[in-house]
Amino acid sequence: MSTFGEKLRYLREKNNLSQYELAHKLEFANTLIPTYELGKKEPSLNHLELIADYFNVSVDYLLGRDEKLFNNFLVKPLNELLEKYSFYLEDEKVTKEEVIEAITYIKLKRNLMKDIKSK
Repeated sequence: MSTFGEKLRYLREKNNLSQYELAHKLEFANTLIPTYELGKKEPSLNHLELIADYFNVSVDYLLGRDEKLFNNFLVKPLNELLEKYSFYLEDEKVTKEEVIEAITYIKLKRNLMKDIKSK
């Protein structure tokens, strides 16, 4: 499971932002983003909301709460499926982690499409 700092770094890098640029856009102190990313400090509720709104994700996503729900409802059936069947991509066996990553990507993409359609 990813920590808040890891998710923040992922979102920041995915959006091609430096730590300084993100801090500036969110009107945070320049040292705050690296502090969050390194796990040296936890964000306030206000900062969580600002970060979630900026990246168009939920606070639950940032806190890993959706991963817990996702794992509870997916991992057991997925383990059973992967015990029965093997999946290959370009002659290489697909791992459970890769399947979960692909499903997570699809889930995020669908949420993004819903958000775009609702605007």
